[in-house]
Amino acid sequence: GGWPELTATDEQIARAATDTDGDGIPDYYEELFGLDKNDVADGNRKTLDPQGLYTNLEVYLHYLVRDITEAQVAGGTYKALN
Repeated sequence: GGWPELTATDEQIARAATDTDGDGIPDYYEELFGLDKNDVADGNRKTLDPQGLYTNLEVYLHYLVRDITEAQVAGGTYKALN
C-alpha cells in the first residue's frame, strides 16, 4: 500500500515555483485567474470571491483541491449559510 509516487515534469515544477510578487499564488495561476503577478497585494484582496468572503489566496488554495472537494460532496446537498 502506501501513497502513490507523484511525478511532475520540469515545466510543471517551474510553473508552480515561479511567484514573482511573493503573494503565495504562482504566476501561472495569477494569469489564469486574471490577477497581476507583479502586485503582492492582490493575494490578500477578495476580488475572485463573488461574496467577498475569501481572499484570492484562499480561492487559489481551494482551486488546488477542487476535485477532492467535489468528490466529498457528491450525492449530497448544499445548504447556504446566512
